[in-house]
Amino acid sequence: MYQSRRQIVEQLGIDIDRLFERLNTSSGRFTELDETIICRALQGQLPQAMALSLDLSCQMIRDRLSRQIYPGLAELMQVDQREIAGNWAAILNFSLSPSFYSAPVKTIG
Repeated sequence: MYQSRRQIVEQLGIDIDRLFERLNTSSGRFTELDETIICRALQGQLPQAMALSLDLSCQMIRDRLSRQIYPGLAELMQVDQREIAGNWAAILNFSLSPSFYSAPVKTIG
């Protein structure tokens, strides 16, 4: 997992730890699997490839995306989930925007 995080920082210039901090604060706790899926998706990996490399079913990956990951990202980005589901370019652009780093982290409650 930490190898994926390091690659995200080096290849894409995203502060992935900040992204996960904001996701966990605004949406509840993301699992290590969720974080791995996010890292791999940001690197362009399709659910089928993730399933093979993680030894999981493709359906399990898709379920995590639709039930946990996309809703959390949509809440953080303040958009409708349908706008970002499968649109990792939009998620990447959001993660690279200067406002992402300066905005306060909202807490659950």
